Amino acid sequence: MAAKPIADAIFKTRGRRQNQYAVLALKAGVKIPWEQLKKEYLKSPEHHWYFLGMVLEHGPYPVETVLPFAIEELRKGREEYIDWHLAIICKGLVKYGAKAAPAVPVLIPLLKHSDNDTREHAANLLGAIGALAHKALPELERLAKEDPNEKVRGVAAAAAWSIKGPQL
Repeated sequence: MAAKPIADAIFKTRGRRQNQYAVLALKAGVKIPWEQLKKEYLKSPEHHWYFLGMVLEHGPYPVETVLPFAIEELRKGREEYIDWHLAIICKGLVKYGAKAAPAVPVLIPLLKHSDNDTREHAANLLGAIGALAHKALPELERLAKEDPNEKVRGVAAAAAWSIKGPQL
């Protein structure tokens, strides 16, 4: 079955089920057009953060197509989203590695977020970006020493190591 009929069938549903169908299609290799996904995503305000995270993680979309949209959602999300919604978007961007470097200025403030998952996934994404995320080092090193959550401390330490590279 071609992508267009599958996409049309997926987007006749709404809410969480729509997200599940779209993610299953993407995992199965169905290439749903990005513009259609983006348009439908914006129609689903109650679940769009989840939808975006899953599309980023499982979709075959080039970074230059999805990154500007994801950065804008992260920027808006600092005020609008429930805590861990931002973590899902960060998790979806990890696969892009250093290509996600334009997100660094938006990610640094997330390292001070009240939600453990958001701090953890922002730190993990910065580590995946690597040396291009060097401006985040002071905050990552602070998290590695002072964060109240052990998992966040570990991820922040690993991210700082990834950014600095092996020290002799």
